[in-house]
Amino acid sequence: RFFGAGEKEKMRRTVSTILTVALGGGVLFAALGEVLALPLLRLGLRCVLFRAAAALGGVVAGERMSRLLASLGTVYGMMMGLVGAGAAMALLSIFSLMRTVTG
Repeated sequence: RFFGAGEKEKMRRTVSTILTVALGGGVLFAALGEVLALPLLRLGLRCVLFRAAAALGGVVAGERMSRLLASLGTVYGMMMGLVGAGAAMALLSIFSLMRTVTG
């Protein structure tokens, strides 16, 4: 009447496989987060600092220096987007791999 009734060995293998995939996925996600958190934080901080310097540079150093600093802030913002997009693609590939393994 119930799913898996009387098939203890099949259920044991199924549960073992599910736990192994879940543990492996958890380890991969934690490692990916650990690897990408610091670079994203550094890029974001540099982006904010260059934009703040551009605001101050417009008052002190003139318009050309302000535009240069603002452009550098934009470059760091774009790099942050690229790293984030790479992380999203890595997560999608891990999800797809896990889906392929579990069926």
